Amino acid sequence: MKNRIIGFKGVLIIVIIVSCVVIVSSAFLYFYTKSLQPISGLSSSQGEVSLTIEAPPPSVSEEAAAPAAGDGAGGGVKKPSVKEEVYDFVVDQALIKVTSKVGETFKKTVSITNPNDVPLRFGISTNLDELVFISEGDFEIPARSEKTFSLTFVATEDVKPDVYAGKIFISTQYGKKEIPIIYEVRTKKALFDVSLNIPAKYKILDQGDDLFFQVTVFNLGEIGKVDVLLEYEIKDFEGRIITAFSETVAVETQASFSKVIKLPKDIKRGDYVILARAKYGLTVATASDLFSVGRVKEIFVQYYIAVGIFVIIILLIVIIYILKRKRLKKVISSQNKKLKQVYEKVSRGRISGGEASAEIERLQFQYALLEDAYNKGYIKKGSYKKSKGKISSLIARIKKRL
Repeated sequence: MKNRIIGFKGVLIIVIIVSCVVIVSSAFLYFYTKSLQPISGLSSSQGEVSLTIEAPPPSVSEEAAAPAAGDGAGGGVKKPSVKEEVYDFVVDQALIKVTSKVGETFKKTVSITNPNDVPLRFGISTNLDELVFISEGDFEIPARSEKTFSLTFVATEDVKPDVYAGKIFISTQYGKKEIPIIYEVRTKKALFDVSLNIPAKYKILDQGDDLFFQVTVFNLGEIGKVDVLLEYEIKDFEGRIITAFSETVAVETQASFSKVIKLPKDIKRGDYVILARAKYGLTVATASDLFSVGRVKEIFVQYYIAVGIFVIIILLIVIIYILKRKRLKKVISSQNKKLKQVYEKVSRGRISGGEASAEIERLQFQYALLEDAYNKGYIKKGSYKKSKGKISSLIARIKKRL
């Protein structure tokens, strides 16, 4: 029968295929996620999002009426809005990284787009306010419009050569976004240069993992082979130092090597900077790179919860299928015995008129079970036709006695 529902083996094959797909996709997602760059640092063009839900902006008349409402006994109590909305915005920078020397100034522009049908009021601030100056700290962007402001990075003569990590905070009355900043400051005269790189698969780690990175120190050729002091630090974007160590390396023309730092098991989840300072005499060269901690676990806890729910649903379907299949098989196996008993009664003429109607109803019920079992593939076509013929013949013979 062409329209037959697939058999038990078919269901098992489907379950096995789906399970294999889930396992393969889990492995692929894991290694793909591990190869990504830091989530809030580079993988999004909008920065880290921390949106809060608020009511739609009040109209001019509502704003004018608000102070008057505060004069009464119930002043200061805000009526809840009927409909709450979230008005998002787009920032064209996911990460701002600037390198300069002491005494230099660098300007960087940032664009914000308001895609909504209402104007938004913005406030801009930073936790690097001694090094980064904002052209406008407060402004409004009309509906469906864009505005550009500038950040000026200033390394005055008294600024210590270092890698400074911080954030730009862009907020409205509806939400806030944080853009990571890395500001590398070097001395004016450089005898050495340094580069630091984290391979892609180490960009996203978990607590207690090993952070692997590569460092190259270049001798710019003004001096011969000397010992260079290399200082390493892991910082968060609040400027806090998580871990630090140093070593001395002999450099003639160039020295490249790999380093491994074991992350603390209690390190907080978020984005971090690993930096290197190459020091020789009064000269300092700096380099840095970003990585994220704890994001893999967050992603996969959610993913495996979803996978677990999916597997449980599949198992329940299979269990229900098996139980129903067993029940129908049991009914079909006992059906032959019942048909034989009815056949013997009819053949010997032991069925009275009152019993005949009841037996017909029982046979019709058996007929319905037979149809269900055949349609679901629990019995073969030959057995189905044979049993169907027996039931039809018995019903016809009983009806003759009525």
